[in-house]
Amino acid sequence: MLISEKPGMWARQWKREGILEGRKEGREEGFQEGRQEGIAQGLRQGELSGRAALLERLLARKFGPLSDTLIQRIRTGSDSELETWSLNFVDADFIDYFN
Repeated sequence: MLISEKPGMWARQWKREGILEGRKEGREEGFQEGRQEGIAQGLRQGELSGRAALLERLLARKFGPLSDTLIQRIRTGSDSELETWSLNFVDADFIDYFN
């Protein structure tokens, strides 16, 4: 191999190594971002589930056993629905308000 060919060979080798290193770093960063997003989503879901469970307990204590339909509605309620129902719980005189 001629000396004049070595710089080109080295450049190609460095380029390949750079690409491999870049891919490795990209995968690691993607994994870390995915993990963080998964943790955040799990925390949000856990908080929502906890709020729903608390509302179920409060309603059952105030009005007695809840229908399966109402329990399902609470458990599948959105964050804003749970917020509204929780705030209105204090003023509700009848369980029908939540049906």
